[in-house]
Order: sequence, then C-alpha cells, then structure tokens
Amino acid sequence: MEKVIIYARVATHSQTNESQVKLCKGFAESKGWDIDKIYDCHGSHEHNLVQLNQILEEMKVKGIGKLLTVNPSRISQTSLGLSMVQERFAEEGKEIVFLKGSTEQKYHIVTGADGDEIEFL
Repeated sequence: MEKVIIYARVATHSQTNESQVKLCKGFAESKGWDIDKIYDCHGSHEHNLVQLNQILEEMKVKGIGKLLTVNPSRISQTSLGLSMVQERFAEEGKEIVFLKGSTEQKYHIVTGADGDEIEFL
C-alpha cells in the first residue's frame, strides 16, 4: 500500500483545517493509500516554505512518494512559488497531489443526517 502525507494549511489560528483534512482523507482512502501523517498547519507563506522543506526531508527518510493537499494555494499563493516547490519535490522523486485544480480528481459532498460524506467520482 502506498503511503502519503496529508498537508492542510490555513493562514490564521482562528481558521480550521477540518474540511481540508476530511477531503484529503477521503481521497486517500478512495485510492487505497495509507496515510502516514497529517500536517495541520497555520501560518503565512514564508512559514509554509519551512514546513514544506521539513516535510520533504521526512518523505525522503520514510520513502513516502506523495504529498496530498486540497489545492495549489495551500502550497503557494503564486504560480512562481508553486512551480519552485513542485520542482524541488520532483527533483527528489516526490509528487504533490491536489484535489482541486485538477481534472483528474473529481468529487462531490453529500450531506446526510449524520454529517457530510465525500464521494469520489
């Protein structure tokens, strides 16, 4: 079973990553991926880069090939910043998988009596 790390980030401590984590967990399960760790981060883009470097090092040590996050803006707010991070991960043979911003990953949320369920198409 392939292992992944989930990365959820919001800008402030008053925000919650709950929906990002839920979406990523559901997607990982739908692909049969084993979740090694969940990073639930709060902070600015600059702080984000430090965390991403730490995550990349952890992925190298543990032999994990994929970092899963909701959308590209969780990695960087700019195209250039995103490209730089993706290039750095690719140089190490690692992939960043986005749920949103990709035509491959499609899902919808169904709200039931006992909460939301995520259905991946």
